[in-house]
Amino acid sequence: MGNQQERSLGWLAGILDGEGTISVQVYTLPSGRVRITPFIAVPNTDEGILTETMRILSELLDGKEDGKPR
Repeated sequence: MGNQQERSLGWLAGILDGEGTISVQVYTLPSGRVRITPFIAVPNTDEGILTETMRILSELLDGKEDGKPR
């Protein structure tokens, strides 16, 4: 892992710790199986913070169809 990526992950960790939330939603499907869906939320109005958060999350989730930032 390069220094820039480490800094980005550290920055994201700080934002999530101070401004965001990490939660999960648990569904019980009709078949009885359990589905767990994780969520990350950053309720902030600063466009720079939101843009950088989306950039880092997009890089982390690159190529994963079920992990799309919104």
